[in-house]
Amino acid sequence: METCNYKGKDICAYDITNNNYALNYELEKEWKIAGKNGELKCPECGLDVILKVKDPRKKVPHFAHKISMVKCNYYNEDLKESEEHKRGKMILYNYFKELYPDSNLRINHRFNNKRRTDIFIEFKSGEKLAVEYQRLGLDIIPWQERQKEYEKLGIKVLWILQGNEEYLIEKSKQIELSFFKQIMLNELDKLAVFLDIKTLKLILMKNMEYMHKGNVKDKFDEIFLCSYRLDKVKINEDGSISCDFKERYGLESNEFIAKCKKECEDRELKELQRKAREKVEELQRKAEQKRIKDMEIRREAEIQKELLEEIKYEESIHKERNKFQYYTGKIFKQKEINKALKGNIQAINNLTRYIAWDASTDDYKNMTTIFKYAYSNGNKNAFKIYDRIVSAIEDNVDHFNENEEVRCPYCNGRLIKRYSRYGFYVSCSNFSECNFKFSIDN
Repeated sequence: METCNYKGKDICAYDITNNNYALNYELEKEWKIAGKNGELKCPECGLDVILKVKDPRKKVPHFAHKISMVKCNYYNEDLKESEEHKRGKMILYNYFKELYPDSNLRINHRFNNKRRTDIFIEFKSGEKLAVEYQRLGLDIIPWQERQKEYEKLGIKVLWILQGNEEYLIEKSKQIELSFFKQIMLNELDKLAVFLDIKTLKLILMKNMEYMHKGNVKDKFDEIFLCSYRLDKVKINEDGSISCDFKERYGLESNEFIAKCKKECEDRELKELQRKAREKVEELQRKAEQKRIKDMEIRREAEIQKELLEEIKYEESIHKERNKFQYYTGKIFKQKEINKALKGNIQAINNLTRYIAWDASTDDYKNMTTIFKYAYSNGNKNAFKIYDRIVSAIEDNVDHFNENEEVRCPYCNGRLIKRYSRYGFYVSCSNFSECNFKFSIDN
């Protein structure tokens, strides 16, 4: 056990040494004599304990019952902790003792809910901080339960995980630390903190993410890691850590995002170039067939002009692609809209309720575009039906202009009528990137 009662006060065996493993011989002598005289008591069962210390580098100083195999809860709990875990607690205890000498620092503090924390600090400012030193393999559910308990108690908590620097560097490249990633999502500054007890270093890790244009398929994920000597950083009263990690992370994250963005844009450019080449080849083939078929020089010139226009159009798509908002969703209520355009009363009523209560702005935009397209293509009842549907949310609806070219409401691309084995449909001319399309009854 790390603590015992001496002259009515709790004392900690870690006070015998420091993080340089230098022993306080006077204090060691005093406590050993007190142990022989029966003045050191177990805080759990009240039986006599003695100080055990030889070489702090090999075994952590601790108190032990004079009578071995005693039935004591404190003793049994102590057996569950590894030597590495105890050493980590000792290192952190001595760190906080040196950094905050006027604070009330306790080891294995037990709260009213009987939950123990590895280190508990009450600062002169009134701030309270619990420090949990845990193994990397801690299950997520017990960790979440502890986190909620600290929140209920109004106590800040800093989770420090056991970790070897070389191991963490290797694992961070493989993105295998599921528990660590869970902590990153919840901890202060979304930062995971590790302690290497061999090198006395704090290892700080934070995730870098980039998702290109909101597409989860183009999501990149990488972990940034920095290590610091423990005596070169300051753990603040709220559990935050003062060092240059934030600045270094910011620079690295910007480079990471720029690299990922360039990779995606290069891939998009290659895809556009590929499609442009395919279109060029297709148009050239058609032009040659047309030239051979009718030998009309004028038609050949028109085809070549069309070819150049298509190439320029594809180039303009590439140059202006970042100015557009491309649609990636689906058209909801497509069948209801087609029925409503035919005058189906039930479909009209269904759409009226949907627009009034459930529709998103995209749904409204999509429906408006489809009705305008139908109107411009000869369905003169389209506006009356549309006006009836949206009257629940708009008082005055502007009349459709039959001479207006209806375009994609997202990227302003042209709407092109196409045919598949399922029938006719209309899609955006930027269909490779913009997913706006809807079916029509022909």
